[in-house]
Amino acid sequence: IATFAQLREEVVTEVDLAGMLPRRSTIDRKTGAAEDDRFVETRFLPAITQRIRRGDRKLHRRRAIRGTILDPISALFALRSVALEDAARFQMLLLNGTSLYDVRLRVVGRERIYTRIGPRDAIRVDGVAHRVHEDGRRRVSGKRPRKVSLWFSADARRVPFRVRGDTKLGPVDVEITSYQPPSSGLRVRATLNEAPPD
Repeated sequence: IATFAQLREEVVTEVDLAGMLPRRSTIDRKTGAAEDDRFVETRFLPAITQRIRRGDRKLHRRRAIRGTILDPISALFALRSVALEDAARFQMLLLNGTSLYDVRLRVVGRERIYTRIGPRDAIRVDGVAHRVHEDGRRRVSGKRPRKVSLWFSADARRVPFRVRGDTKLGPVDVEITSYQPPSSGLRVRATLNEAPPD
């Protein structure tokens, strides 16, 4: 992104290991233009509240969103912790900054992919995200759905090798450049909603 736009975004999420649910997250976006900079702090428990700063404007919001809400980081951890069986489908509500999405995901199958750390066997998960209102169901008119594909290692570690998706700036492809396994892993399992058939 830095090749054609001045943008630096830092995302930090505090995750509750019991269920892989987010407790608090911050997004700090720097663009080089103070009026376009944005900081969003979200507290998920016991209710969703947000502190937002855009340029000189400050706003506090209490969100009336029902159900289990994830942010992008906790969603990635949740997907890594569930059984990604062929043809499995999942549904999640994802709060990315101030935007709420209904995300439907489907395990496509296994593929051999080529990354900077070499060829790897991967599990591919495809999905589509629709911007929705606070009820988590009604789609926001005029917003195009965003597609996403994720490739996780086919072993128990579920290392995220690649993420490809639509963004406001256009399609983005993120690929792993290195991986060092932890000395001891955590054993956690998230509960994701099964998505209804199309």
